[in-house]
Amino acid sequence: MSSGSVRGRLRKPEGKLKFFSLLGIRIKKGAWANSETENNFPANVCKPIIRNAATAVLYEEALAHEAGTALTASGALALNSGAKKGRSPNDKRIVDEPSSTGNIWWGPVNIKMSENSFMVNRERAVDYLNTRPRLYVFDGFAGWDPKYRIKVRVVCARAYHALFMKNMLIRPTAQELENFGEPDFTIFNSGEFPANRYTTGMTSTTSVALSFERREMNTRVIDYEDASLTENTRCAYPIEYIPNAKIPCVGSHPKNIILLTCDAFGVLPPVSKLTPAQVSYHFISGYTAKIAGTEEGVTEPQATFSSCFGAPFLVWHPTKYASMLAEKMKEHEASAWLINTGWNGGAYGTGKRISLKYSRAIIDAIHSGELDKVEFENYPVFNLSIPKTCTGVPSEVLNPSKSWMGTADSYTATTEKLAKLFIKNFAAYADKADHAVLQAGPSV
Repeated sequence: MSSGSVRGRLRKPEGKLKFFSLLGIRIKKGAWANSETENNFPANVCKPIIRNAATAVLYEEALAHEAGTALTASGALALNSGAKKGRSPNDKRIVDEPSSTGNIWWGPVNIKMSENSFMVNRERAVDYLNTRPRLYVFDGFAGWDPKYRIKVRVVCARAYHALFMKNMLIRPTAQELENFGEPDFTIFNSGEFPANRYTTGMTSTTSVALSFERREMNTRVIDYEDASLTENTRCAYPIEYIPNAKIPCVGSHPKNIILLTCDAFGVLPPVSKLTPAQVSYHFISGYTAKIAGTEEGVTEPQATFSSCFGAPFLVWHPTKYASMLAEKMKEHEASAWLINTGWNGGAYGTGKRISLKYSRAIIDAIHSGELDKVEFENYPVFNLSIPKTCTGVPSEVLNPSKSWMGTADSYTATTEKLAKLFIKNFAAYADKADHAVLQAGPSV
């Protein structure tokens, strides 16, 4: 890919701006002069804007301009992002406008925002970016399949943000970059600048605002200069760093769909074969569990339900995604499995974490077709179909009722407790789920 820089300034929009412009000039295709060359720019420009830079250039930029950035022994770029180190799911807002309002799952996950409030946030983001001494632009694709992928442009003020998005999105080839044109979506990342809490609809200094009509996203978070550390460490690397990665990452339709959970109550089986209705039920539920010590105030296992195993990222109602999954599975005759990598023999603190070698053996048996040929039995309450045998896994581990180390009463009580939590959680989706899916959950 080409890398280089130009000097310029973000431009406030007149109408629907869907591209990044510099003093009224669109970012050119191809390479600009190297960023080290300071005399190749028009007299009316005011700052370096580094576009689609090579990884080495972004390393150099981060090391030179971001305090606290360093190289690890392995060659990775390490830094402290500041006070905000995780997602802010309660701060995601979407503009409520006619063309998309009927398709959005409005509520705690997708909070309504007016066009005016979005534009206030957008203007503050652009104004902030214009105050930065240098800017970075990355153009990439979301989605590997050319038939469905969208073009995304990211504008940010920190080199590591550009590097992160370069890892997370699909990097265009030199030819694709030459013909990139205008993006389908533009992200303005002004993460160091706080949102105005007094803007209508805002409740904190964090804002992740999305407009489907304008095809733009603005992100703003306060206090990246905070020096505190956290266990919530994140890393990102190119897909090519995985030895057996298939490039491009496009393949045939899968024959086995695996839903992954971590049950800290110790009552979900390590593997269950799901019916089509159960796939939808457990996909919509998105169950996992927090364990004691992971968060302040958590002293015993707590059930956590995140629709489609990723509620903060959803726009449609969860049943829409579940229906799409069910249709694809039916069309391509795929099987589905619920895999629990959590606890066995008892809840967290009593039982043991399911051995990784057992989980690997189960996955291998699914892919080899072994589990399609063994005998199954019904697991009560959750009404799951579980295998009696699996190569490399003790038979008692496959059935939590047989591996439970406590009393029969404690096993029953724990199983029913988790089942009731499932039922309570799913009540929020009952009005849009069909009858078969409603009947696919646990019964107490």
